[in-house]
Amino acid sequence: MVDDPILSSIMEQLSSGLVNVERRRGYLSFLIQKRFANKKLLQLEAMNIISSMPQMLDYLPEKMYDVDGKEKCDFWFETMNADYWLENKTR
Repeated sequence: MVDDPILSSIMEQLSSGLVNVERRRGYLSFLIQKRFANKKLLQLEAMNIISSMPQMLDYLPEKMYDVDGKEKCDFWFETMNADYWLENKTR
């Protein structure tokens, strides 16, 4: 359960959007089943869904955590209330 109502709404929309992508195209589960390690397709689908949400002010794929480091998150987005860092995981 997420305490942030904006984030909770975004995660519900993202989850629903990815279910629809899977229904239409069927490739996410196929790639996961084949243990395809590249998360780029999932990242692109998430970016497409999140970027179309009315709550979004800004978004970036693979944003650096800090200017000195080499570590980056899979997806960063900003709403009027906060900014969020999202890591995509497949299982």
